[in-house]
Amino acid sequence: MTVVAKRGWEKIFVVKFVRDYNLTLTMMALLKAKRFLEGLFRKDGRAAFVHAYKVVQILIFFGILNDIILAVGALHDLLEEISEATLDILSEIFPEEVISLVLLLTKTKDLSLATYFLRISSHPLAVLIKLADRLHNLRNMTKNLGKYSWASPEKLREQIDETNLYVLRLANQAIMHEERYPTGCPQKYFSVMLKMTKMLEGEVHLAEVILTELAI
Repeated sequence: MTVVAKRGWEKIFVVKFVRDYNLTLTMMALLKAKRFLEGLFRKDGRAAFVHAYKVVQILIFFGILNDIILAVGALHDLLEEISEATLDILSEIFPEEVISLVLLLTKTKDLSLATYFLRISSHPLAVLIKLADRLHNLRNMTKNLGKYSWASPEKLREQIDETNLYVLRLANQAIMHEERYPTGCPQKYFSVMLKMTKMLEGEVHLAEVILTELAI
């Protein structure tokens, strides 16, 4: 069986980084995510807050220093985990740009996957955060393959197919057509998006290799 090596982002101490760079929104977002997700667990048995932390960790690893982006990374799936009434609380604390991006990244039950990802494609920063989100989710599933029902070969295949069909496609389209975004998103973020896309493609390839080995 192929060994899944650690990634560089695991060496980053998020809280220290956020303090050193005085990222006040991100610190508040981490604190709120930790508070609201307390007692909730992901399918792998780890505290739900771990995923929020990891997404911020990955964004920092790729050189993202923007307080808005990192704050959204911490809050990106908060509304999926708890009552939507929390939106009112968050709206009183965070600027509109943070809230609008969190809403873009929130997958509600009435949204199809196609509609959800089409909505994300409307904002390059949402694409950037979704890449970090998918890097952690796919990496985590591959690392735990066969240990839990949520990390079965069948579930990993579904994750690979969804990543290819939606995540990588929307990222590549954003990179190729960055001029279509009138919001003035700095070009450097598209460069980061390209690096993240290449790493995600590598994670997909690794997952494919492992599934092929299992089939032998």
